[in-house]
Amino acid sequence: MASASENTAFVKDVLPQYLLDDAIEWIKDNLKPDDVFEEATLIEWAEEQDPDEVYEPETLKKWAESEGVDSVFEEDELLKWARTQTPTDIFTEEELKECLGLE
Repeated sequence: MASASENTAFVKDVLPQYLLDDAIEWIKDNLKPDDVFEEATLIEWAEEQDPDEVYEPETLKKWAESEGVDSVFEEDELLKWARTQTPTDIFTEEELKECLGLE
């Protein structure tokens, strides 16, 4: 029968040192957000995000252009305004679901 120190040494050799970190990386690489989180949690998360943290400035600019506001405001003004919005201020619930892979 193996001793406690032999068991400990075996576990250290067999299991990764950062099991939780490795599991999180595997989940990120292999699952969609709706496989992991409830729909209400995903929508709540989206509502709490600052667009500047979620979208690149070029994406925000393209959105503004598609909404027709680029002809009225300067780019800096548009980006400043977009940074004050949450994703649910800009996108419909259906668009958010599509982005999050819920449809």
